Amino acid sequence: MRRSAAACCAIVAVAAVGCTPTPHRPPPVRAHASPSPSSPAAVRLPAIELRAYLSERPGRWEAVTTIPFGTDAASLAFEEGRESPTVEPSSFAIAQDGTIWILDAGNARAVHYSRAGRLLGAIVGLSLHARDVAFIGDAMWLIDREQGFLAAVTPTGALTRTAFAEGDHVVHLLQLVPDGSRLVAHVDAEPYESVTGVGTERFGLVETSGAGRVELLPGLPAGDGRWIRITDQGLEDPHELDLEYVSASSAQVQPFVLRLFTGGAPGGRRIPSASGPVEFASAGAEAYLTIAVAPDRPRDARLGGGRWLLRVGTDASALLWERLPQAGIDDSEQFRHLAVGPDGHLYLMVLTSSGAEILRRG
Repeated sequence: MRRSAAACCAIVAVAAVGCTPTPHRPPPVRAHASPSPSSPAAVRLPAIELRAYLSERPGRWEAVTTIPFGTDAASLAFEEGRESPTVEPSSFAIAQDGTIWILDAGNARAVHYSRAGRLLGAIVGLSLHARDVAFIGDAMWLIDREQGFLAAVTPTGALTRTAFAEGDHVVHLLQLVPDGSRLVAHVDAEPYESVTGVGTERFGLVETSGAGRVELLPGLPAGDGRWIRITDQGLEDPHELDLEYVSASSAQVQPFVLRLFTGGAPGGRRIPSASGPVEFASAGAEAYLTIAVAPDRPRDARLGGGRWLLRVGTDASALLWERLPQAGIDDSEQFRHLAVGPDGHLYLMVLTSSGAEILRRG
């Protein structure tokens, strides 16, 4: 499965497992507001085992609307890939007024719908590679063209694009993660590989004035000067994600070890798994990770896989681990599945043979 640069609640067990590039050489990239060298050493907590059961029922989600696939103006493009990638909606966002915007990549547009699914309008002129959409207040931002371009939508519906670079290297904008009035993005770039103290999943404050710069942050913002630094330990089974909770005065590492089981709890049989990609969202002090999980052995492929939702607080105490509703078709080109609405609720876009279903967590 591809990786990025992820009953109502499953069993959670605690186990003692142990924009124009400059022609000159740029200064070293440093993380903004990193803890000082004199900060206390991080305390490593006992690992929390996350068990994904293939027969597990999804959590409680309420249907908001379904936008059909089709060729008319009110529908979304979908074409299953054979020799080329599948054409399908790539992302969605909930606006301040509760209406829905969907990136209709196959038609190179962002489409605006009411909560009842009625077409309200569209912004055209996007590329076929439009990747993500998010709101900061009433302002809409999109990752357009290739991953290094951010597009701002003007009040007239026009697009203003900015390319992002770190020295001579493109900064890849993987996903937008709004943080209050600030636009944060999950990012990657070659110079970032040598930066320490930011984890393997890097987040940066995106400059929205058109300068094409990203300021690396110590981690995913978690409110009040706190960060969640995320280190993905790699593809090996079982998959481990280390979440380091960092503030000016303390740091603690909470490892999460993911294991896949056939059947349902508690009698399932453990099988090797492959995990990824991981997607990120945040709302104040809480962070949300959606993780794709599937069997790793060819002989187990018929069992299928799915996506699970992990919700954590600033000290891992507010923990939720549950299966998400299953897509009924190939959704490998859908880059955002989860979004936080202005009402604080979680929203989910699930692709089915009927179209794009928008759900809200009850």
